[in-house]
Amino acid sequence: MFMFVPPAEALDIVDRRCPLITTPTASMHWPEPNLARSIDAGRGPVLATVEYRIKPDDRSSFPQAITKLADERRRHGASEWDLFEHLSLARRFLEIFKLDSWIEHSRQHERVTRADRQLQDLVNSCQIDDAPKPTPLVAPR
Repeated sequence: MFMFVPPAEALDIVDRRCPLITTPTASMHWPEPNLARSIDAGRGPVLATVEYRIKPDDRSSFPQAITKLADERRRHGASEWDLFEHLSLARRFLEIFKLDSWIEHSRQHERVTRADRQLQDLVNSCQIDDAPKPTPLVAPR
């Protein structure tokens, strides 16, 4: 069976011409990444990391809460997801997920829904600081 998959550029046109596809439930609460230089949209793969510093009382409940984010990350394009605990810094966790390209990572920011935000707010409530520390990484060429 043959299935047509439009190129990334065509999907951008669809998003601009049909904003109702993404905006009714999109929360648009993720900040844009602060980049040292511009990057080609097709470059990849991208490894996104998010560092969390957890309150002592939330240490046992945090892994279960954040594991619910795995489905959200995959639904929005991540091919892999995992959570790691720092061995020398107490209550520090690193969430990682992998995407095929920079454009996929950029689109992830547009796909996050209000329901996703509620889940992320629950996870973030375990934080010592106000917000987790996201870091996007791209494979060198």
